[in-house]
Amino acid sequence: MEHIQPDYIPYADMHKKPLRALSPKELLELDIPEPKWLLKPFVPQSGLVQVFADRGVGKTFFVLGLVVALASGKSFLGYKPTDQYRIVWYDGEMSTALFKERVNLLISQLTELEKAYFNDNVKLVLSGEQDFGMPDIGYPESYFYYDHWLEHVDLIVFDNLMSLTSLPINDNDAWAGFNNWCISLRNKGITVLHVHHTGRGGGKHGMGAKRLEQPLDLIIGLRKPADYEMSQGCDFNIEFTKSRRFLGEDASPMRAMLDSEGEWHRLEYAPEHDWDELQKEHGSVRNIAKATGVSKSEVQRKLKEASVPNQKG
Repeated sequence: MEHIQPDYIPYADMHKKPLRALSPKELLELDIPEPKWLLKPFVPQSGLVQVFADRGVGKTFFVLGLVVALASGKSFLGYKPTDQYRIVWYDGEMSTALFKERVNLLISQLTELEKAYFNDNVKLVLSGEQDFGMPDIGYPESYFYYDHWLEHVDLIVFDNLMSLTSLPINDNDAWAGFNNWCISLRNKGITVLHVHHTGRGGGKHGMGAKRLEQPLDLIIGLRKPADYEMSQGCDFNIEFTKSRRFLGEDASPMRAMLDSEGEWHRLEYAPEHDWDELQKEHGSVRNIAKATGVSKSEVQRKLKEASVPNQKG
C-alpha cells in the first residue's frame, strides 16, 4: 500500500484557532509545576523516551522491569519510583504465551500487595490478543484505537516501534505525524516510551531517520558488555545518549543483569571494546579475536559497525 504522509491534528478544530503566543513576562508568570521524574534517571514525567538495543540484548525485559517498578512502587536497580503510576503497554510482535512468561518472571519477586498494585495500574494491549494484529501507528486513523486506553494514564510503551508501523524507517518526513502525536500526548502529561532497534553510528543511535530522535527528551542505549557470554542471559550496559533533564553523575552509565529468579542486579559498568583502537593495535580480525576472546564473525560485525560514521564522513 502506498504510504500517505500523516497529517495528525490533535484537536479537530485546531485549524479554526490562531496559534497561542506569550510575551516573556506572561511566560515567566505561568504557574508551571517543577518537572519531576516517575523513576529517575529512566522515566521523566511528561517526557518522550527511546530505549534502543540490538536484537536479543534485553530491551523488553529492561522496559518491563521499569513498568513493574513504576506500577508497583518497587525499587529498580536501586532507584525508587516517586509514586505508583498507571501504564498502558502496546505490544506489536510477541506471542501472548511468551509475554505471559516474562511478566510472570518479573513479578515473582513482588509482595502480594505490590502484585495487587501492578495488576490495578497496568493495561496490556497485546498483538496476540487482537483479531487482526495492531493498528499501524504511522497513520492518523489508527490513533483512535490507541487513544481509547489513555484516560488517566501516566506512561505508554510502544514495543517495539518497527513492529507497530509500516512507515519507511529512513524517511524523515514520514515520521512527522507520529512525532506530532507523541508531542500532543506529552502536552497532556503522558510520558511516551518507545522501544527501538540499534541503527547507525556503530550502535550509538536507534535505527533510521534522525527526525525520530529530535523531539525526544531521553535516549537510553542498551549494549552487551565487553565480557558478555551467552550463558549470562540478560546482562547489558545502560548508556544515556541524550538527556534534556540531567547531567553529571545521574548521566553515568551502569550495568544491569536479570537473574533466573527474576531479580535485577546493578553491576559495575563494563564498556564495550573500542574496535577502532583494537584494529590499530592488532591489525587482523584473527588477532583481535585472540586478544579479546570474541569470535571472528562478531569481530567482523563490530568492525563494520564502527566504520559506518567514517564511511559517511
